Amino acid sequence: MNKIIIIIILISLFSCNDSSTDQNTEKVITNVKNIKNFPYEQTLQGEKILTDQFYKNGSIAVLDTLLLIGIYEDTVKYNIYGVNSLQHLGTLGTVGDAPDDWNVVFHVNQHEVNQDGIMLWFADVIKGQSFKVNLSKVIQAKSPKPIIEKTIDIKANIFPFNQLIYINDEKVIGNLGINEVDGGRIKSFNPQTQEIIKKVGLFPKIKNSQGIPSPVFYNFYFADFAKHPSKDVFVQSMSVFNRIDIFDTNLDLINSIVSGENWDDDYFDAKEMDIMGDPLKGKIDGYSTMSVTKDFIYAVSANKKKNVDGEVKESQIKVFDWEGNPKCLISVPDDLFSISVDAKEEYLYAIDFNNEKVLRYNIKKLTKEWKK
Repeated sequence: MNKIIIIIILISLFSCNDSSTDQNTEKVITNVKNIKNFPYEQTLQGEKILTDQFYKNGSIAVLDTLLLIGIYEDTVKYNIYGVNSLQHLGTLGTVGDAPDDWNVVFHVNQHEVNQDGIMLWFADVIKGQSFKVNLSKVIQAKSPKPIIEKTIDIKANIFPFNQLIYINDEKVIGNLGINEVDGGRIKSFNPQTQEIIKKVGLFPKIKNSQGIPSPVFYNFYFADFAKHPSKDVFVQSMSVFNRIDIFDTNLDLINSIVSGENWDDDYFDAKEMDIMGDPLKGKIDGYSTMSVTKDFIYAVSANKKKNVDGEVKESQIKVFDWEGNPKCLISVPDDLFSISVDAKEEYLYAIDFNNEKVLRYNIKKLTKEWKK
């Protein structure tokens, strides 16, 4: 079972409704109307890597000297490789009911490197926990059991989330929860007091949204979520709405990158939707996945070019800086499912889940042009 199936099943069990909670309406919009706004366009061919690894690879993340690949079957576990050698170094995640066993555990690529090793934050939406795993010690122990350096407990009934980012012991940042009754695009929480600090309401607005069943409503507002590697700045790329929103540590909206027409309030009207059929059909115009570095945001367009048989023949990666300026439009002949950028070595790694490929693209020449 892959990640998408897991999420869809979970979504169908829970609900969330519209919220008019705190929202900064002073928006700074970078409206990218068409590809002519990108100063560079490039088509890249990827190199197939890990061709002898026959797993259901679902996610990929570059973490300093490590390459972490999520395996999505009946549960979630991770294979660890050397990012340069591509040598398999270990496996992370054990299945069961023990306190340290995993079932549905994901990360948001928030990692740190110190004298004790390479650490990565994970979140368990079922148990309501965020925890930091020492990947270096997992490799040294030669055991899939996670070696946890820190655990943050979250009362999921008070603060439901899908992805969670750790700021400090008194503040975490989360996004829309799959079982959230009073929905919010982005929100902060104090784990010590178990109180919500601030919640930004769902936007853009949908007309007559009271008529949308809660699972459909959640799917409309699904967004990938990431933190700037060195600053308390957060970004969400939406899947249905064609917009990327950037927030500061107080959750004020500081920038939005938009394109097309569906990114604004009241573009969709619930009364005009095929609620009992496929309400999202023809409406998805955003981004399916993204990766961030200290300089750039890489976002994969959800709309992909297909051949007459419906197979994806091209994906586009739109690259922006953190001020919202378009930098490059990259086209690849692959069906990208998950991406991660190695900013140090200047390679973009990707998973083509449907075609069972792990790929690596050389972006050294491109990034030199962007940074001029």
